[in-house]
Amino acid sequence: MALLSTDDLETIDAIQREPMEVWGGRTLWVWGLSFRQFTRLLSEAQRPDADGRLRFDPERYALCRVIECVRDGGGSDARPLFRRDAHYEWLANQDAGTIDAIVRRSMRLSGETEEPSGPDPTTASP
Repeated sequence: MALLSTDDLETIDAIQREPMEVWGGRTLWVWGLSFRQFTRLLSEAQRPDADGRLRFDPERYALCRVIECVRDGGGSDARPLFRRDAHYEWLANQDAGTIDAIVRRSMRLSGETEEPSGPDPTTASP
């Protein structure tokens, strides 16, 4: 067993990522989130209600998470595929099953959840 040392820190890339087929067999890369990304998304998902109190908005959280976690590849130079200003509405109009599957995949890759227990709606047959 090797102990972690400060010399190791620059070489560690613990963010998990994997390809996923969606929308007619097209492949995109889903990444887990860093702690900083995770907490920023939680904050971004807070929206004021009619009384001005902040409430968690699950739709906003899911769409912002997809925007944050989908990349154009699996390498260290991969860039986000979507932008909030250009793609938020487009994503909001896509099928719920695919958006949910991407969110669940990212959560699993981040270690927030275990393997999904049900069928993946992007690959399940009717």
